[in-house]
Amino acid sequence: MTRIILFLQFMSALLTGSAATAQIAVQIDHVTYCAKDLDSIQSAFRSVGLHAQYGGTHAGVTHMALIGFRDSSYIELIAPETMGTPMPAAQRWRKSMLEDAGPCAWAINVPDVRAELNRLASLGFSVTGPLLGTRKKPDGTILNWETGFVLPGDPGAVLPFVIHDQTNRHQRVAPSLDLANTEITGIARVVIAVQNLSTSIEKFRLAYGWPPPKIQDSVELEAKLAIFEHAPVILACPRDASGLLNERIAKYGDQATAFLLGTTEFDTSTKRFMLSAVTRSIGGQRLRWFTQSALRGYRLGILDVAAQ
Repeated sequence: MTRIILFLQFMSALLTGSAATAQIAVQIDHVTYCAKDLDSIQSAFRSVGLHAQYGGTHAGVTHMALIGFRDSSYIELIAPETMGTPMPAAQRWRKSMLEDAGPCAWAINVPDVRAELNRLASLGFSVTGPLLGTRKKPDGTILNWETGFVLPGDPGAVLPFVIHDQTNRHQRVAPSLDLANTEITGIARVVIAVQNLSTSIEKFRLAYGWPPPKIQDSVELEAKLAIFEHAPVILACPRDASGLLNERIAKYGDQATAFLLGTTEFDTSTKRFMLSAVTRSIGGQRLRWFTQSALRGYRLGILDVAAQ
């Protein structure tokens, strides 16, 4: 039924002209890994060559560390501020944090949160916001931003949540010193685990007017992939009822499952970081995964973007 509704919404938007005729580009603001202990996940990322700087607290409930890149995107590592302290039932990403889910969300930067939410609502999506977000940095600086989410589910699990800074963005994120002048560009792709590939494709096409994606099989993910060209999204649908990807969907629902960093010098990056020995291809681009055992089983990859 969901697939039929999305298809009818998509066709109606095209026929009435309410959908944008041009493709809508999205700019990744950041991606999030959830954990129950921040020190532990920081240590895991440090072991593969990615050093996260402590970023402060959110309303005294969670705290975070971040790895910044030169395109101003960043990886956020987020966890409860105090281990063992009960978290509010409505806390965003609560289950993912308490169960060390790892990849859980992504956000895009927009110039006007309300306008973007209104646009999505006009296409039939259920939305909430704008909502005020804050973070207190270790030096006492208070950062403010607005966010908006597509419902249901946790923010940014499938469609991204949107964010716009009210304070200076450069206070929220700056390139990590050990990455600022390297070949690593930033977050190139998000990989989202989905139960129904066709329905999820239609959802993104409705939201952003993208053309049909390319379809490819993935050995590592045991999935059929839908790769949107010139957009930072890959959908991954389990090929059968077994496997880790299918277990993840059963546990958390459709949700981000991996992120890919872009590099303009693939061979240099393979020497810089602790990566798997096997080079794969995804959407015609070379890919290597960070060593999963060091990253507590989490998925993070390096993608060759030099040809783009």
